[in-house]
Amino acid sequence: MTKNELVEELVKHREAEHDLETDKTESEILLHDLEVHQIELELQNRELQDSHQLLEDSRNKYVDLYDFAPMGYVTLDRHGVILEINLMAASMLQTERAKLLGRPLNLWIAHEEQRIFLEHLRKTNSDRDSERATCELQLRATRDGVPIWVELHSLSAVDFTSGEEVLRTAVLDVGERKRAELAEATSRTLREERKLREAFVSTLAHDLRTPLASARMGAQLLARHSLDPQTVQTLTSRIVQNVDRADRMVQDLLDANRIRAGERLPIEIGDYCLNEIVQASVDEMVATYGNRFVIRADKSVLGYWCRKSLIRVIENLSSNAIKYGQADSPVTISILERDGRAILSVHNHGNPIRPQDQKTLFKPFKRSAAAQSGHQPGWGLGLTLVRGLIEAHQGSIHLQSAHGEGTTFTVDLPLDART
Repeated sequence: MTKNELVEELVKHREAEHDLETDKTESEILLHDLEVHQIELELQNRELQDSHQLLEDSRNKYVDLYDFAPMGYVTLDRHGVILEINLMAASMLQTERAKLLGRPLNLWIAHEEQRIFLEHLRKTNSDRDSERATCELQLRATRDGVPIWVELHSLSAVDFTSGEEVLRTAVLDVGERKRAELAEATSRTLREERKLREAFVSTLAHDLRTPLASARMGAQLLARHSLDPQTVQTLTSRIVQNVDRADRMVQDLLDANRIRAGERLPIEIGDYCLNEIVQASVDEMVATYGNRFVIRADKSVLGYWCRKSLIRVIENLSSNAIKYGQADSPVTISILERDGRAILSVHNHGNPIRPQDQKTLFKPFKRSAAAQSGHQPGWGLGLTLVRGLIEAHQGSIHLQSAHGEGTTFTVDLPLDART
């Protein structure tokens, strides 16, 4: 081997040693990097495990707070179907939670409250950007025989899992408040009834004293003096009229008590013409109120009713129209037959009856503001008796009263009250 070849071989050997050292260094660096990366992965994994544990702990706390909250919570879809419900809300509905999920909440709401709940759903769905919607309603369930009342507070939201719109609803038990309100209303009603009874007893004593005093005076005149037959007949007639007046007062009071007790008034039904009954009533009233009555009828209306009861109805409605109507206008009594029923209406012009008075006008001892402020005497039983007599015929009475139109009481009767 020549010298040049030896030098070249030595150079190649040194280069190979250098490459080996370089490869060794790169392997060590790569190994170090892998170890560092592994440590970083372990730290990240530990952080993920810690985060997962924190999330699990938070979820458990949320579940505990949700399930065992002292207030009811329920999540509904837009149609009112229960998606989630906590234990308190399930307790209010008195149903196991598993049996509530996936079913409409309105199944547990009282029938008469359904419209309120549907309006609550509509308002919550339509006013998504507004404040929460609130309503108060009664559930079907009872607690110790007492209805359960709740207050719903609902907000529209988006479910994080499904992305669907849901209603987050808080359910508050307001039973104690409702019972307190009911107790206060009952107490107030009792106080009002006591005042009415005291006023009624005073009025009754005064009203009965007048006919009885007149009858007594007539009887004393008959007993003390020798009178001619015509005078005796006049006094006797006056005594009978006053006794009959007192008897009608007592009968009205007895009938009003029957109505308050929920009893139907006894009536004697016969075959009559409604037009004839109205004409007979008007003939009697003309002597007292003058010729202020107008009767309108296209034809005779025949049926089976109690003549005496209908006369009481007509006289009561007509006398009220005279007392509280416009003094210079007539009272119109209309008779017609429609759809197999008899329709009788009494109309007068004048100031209308206030809406708040219309709600209580048919209740015993209730009088309108105009009647109380005026000088017309009364017990507040007339319209109560009118309604009772009409309902005894399986009929109904309706009131319409407005400015410029006057007041109309409309009686709707079957043609045959025997059935």
